[in-house]
Amino acid sequence: MEIIIEFRITDSLPIYTANNIIKLDNVTIGYESKDGSYLLNYRSRDYMVSKEDVDELLKTLEDVNISKIPKLGFGVDGETYLLKISNGWNAVEFSWWSDTCGDQWKGLFAFREKLTALLNKCVK
Repeated sequence: MEIIIEFRITDSLPIYTANNIIKLDNVTIGYESKDGSYLLNYRSRDYMVSKEDVDELLKTLEDVNISKIPKLGFGVDGETYLLKISNGWNAVEFSWWSDTCGDQWKGLFAFREKLTALLNKCVK
């Protein structure tokens, strides 16, 4: 399975388990070339998603035009987001803290909302 979308959220004030391991939430979407299927993986469980759902998710990024350095953002009470989109050996990765990076990144915020909606649809 080729991972094409990886999304991770980390809390700025991480909660540690008894083993001092940071608890992270990760979502990946992978493509299986053998049968053309897409799987969303969340908390070690796989959920089938349609090509249309994945296409709609990726379409959200078509209008992202990040030509500027993001606005300064920092603090101690927010979340850091990481989005990585891969195609073979090529990839692009975005990381931002609590939506403080400016309007030119709003397509990434919309992507996060659509991914959350797709995850909720799968898990229910």
